[in-house]
Amino acid sequence: MDIHNKTPAEDGKIEDNTTKAMFWTMDVTLGLLEMGFSEDEVSSAIEKFGAEIPIEELADSIFAQRMAGSCFETNEPPALHRMNHSHGETEASSSKAFRRAEEMHTSGIPKGKKLKLDDDYSHAFLGTYNPETNPFEPKSTGVPMSFPSKELHKVAKGSLDDGVKIPQTTRQMEARCPYIFYGNVLDVSHETWKRISQFLYAIAPEYVNTQSFSALSRKEGYIHNLPKDNRSNIFPRSPATVVDAMPHTKEWWPSWDTRKQLSSINPESQGIYQVCEKLGKMLIEERGVISVGQQTEILNQCKRLNLMWVGHYKLTAIEPEQVERILGYPVCHTQSGGLDREERLKLLNHSFQIDTVGYHLSPLKSLFPDGLSILSLHSGIGGAEIAIHNLGLRLKSVVSVELSETNQRILRTWWENTKQGGKLVQIKDISKLTSVKLQSLMDELGGFDLIICQGPYTPSTSKAALDPENPAAFDFRVFFEFFRVLEIVRNTMPSKCQC
Repeated sequence: MDIHNKTPAEDGKIEDNTTKAMFWTMDVTLGLLEMGFSEDEVSSAIEKFGAEIPIEELADSIFAQRMAGSCFETNEPPALHRMNHSHGETEASSSKAFRRAEEMHTSGIPKGKKLKLDDDYSHAFLGTYNPETNPFEPKSTGVPMSFPSKELHKVAKGSLDDGVKIPQTTRQMEARCPYIFYGNVLDVSHETWKRISQFLYAIAPEYVNTQSFSALSRKEGYIHNLPKDNRSNIFPRSPATVVDAMPHTKEWWPSWDTRKQLSSINPESQGIYQVCEKLGKMLIEERGVISVGQQTEILNQCKRLNLMWVGHYKLTAIEPEQVERILGYPVCHTQSGGLDREERLKLLNHSFQIDTVGYHLSPLKSLFPDGLSILSLHSGIGGAEIAIHNLGLRLKSVVSVELSETNQRILRTWWENTKQGGKLVQIKDISKLTSVKLQSLMDELGGFDLIICQGPYTPSTSKAALDPENPAAFDFRVFFEFFRVLEIVRNTMPSKCQC
């Protein structure tokens, strides 16, 4: 086929196949790592044989290589290392296995079973999940990671005795450092959260509505291995209602407008002032005495466009400074980016609510009373850093990875304005975080106490990269880069960890 003359349908099929192959390769890689094989062994096996063959055959090939190595010991580095050294490569061999997924173009997922998370997440969603009465924890096999290869194959394929799950438990995660915290404010699907959890060691997502902490009602989800006891709120807390956030509007608020919190943050600007004029004219003509139907119409527009009462029969759109206050950010925080109203609201819409994330991060206060060092991936406008600062914790060092130069500038301005005494290292491209670069940063900063990642907003992602059942812009290729970095750091840190 001439690649320059592909039809849109053919092009879409190639993208879909690439994504499927990427998920498959990631599943295989994770399965082999969970079996206890090293990153070098996994990378070498996948490069040599491909990820299409059954995982048990890849495991056997690694065992065979080990046997051969024990019989014919040599002082020379393995072939893969010789190749890397001869070409002066510095990138971690493990990252090759992840990148290979993006380079593969296949006709579909190979035959055979994929690793899958069998646990039902239905009880874990907002309003029904109670970690005290219905904890989520995959059952342990009770078999050490050095058990024979045939049993390893069964674990990888999820085919041990009924009820037995992948042997990576939350307890095992809690015993290792650094701590991890992954958060997402997008309305991603049930299946997307299951897949994210699968790669993050089968830790159950924790769901929360920000209305318990602020004047915004929004579902957020977190996957982390922090303790859940001794949690505390940030003080002073953000306003609990819209009127609290904008007290000057209270005298104009009609009794039939029962809104207490924002149901969304709408950055839309086009036509908004015309809508306000139309609604205001209706109220003036009726002298404020309107029918239930008219009240409903006005309320629907107010909720959709975030309209606020600023005068007698007068509505206007909410401003970024008011949203910043509701979300817990310093007023004019996003103004330093030089953005217009719509761009600022888009940034805020995809950022953490400070009080909510701060509550979940608050156990760090007792764990690191003298401060902590953070690796912050997809930092955005610095929500996690601000939350930790507002908890009264010292930021000894922050390595912030953020693609947007505007977001970088916003975080840097906040860092300088609050006179942070620690070190801020800003990196634009997460793909530049090779094992060598990460090792250098850990040597310089003494390691990381916390790896935190906010699922980034990626409005320009290709259709194939998105979860087919997920209406939000969740790009798994971006998530896999986070997972790659996480694995490198966690495989390097334990010997230095003091947690």
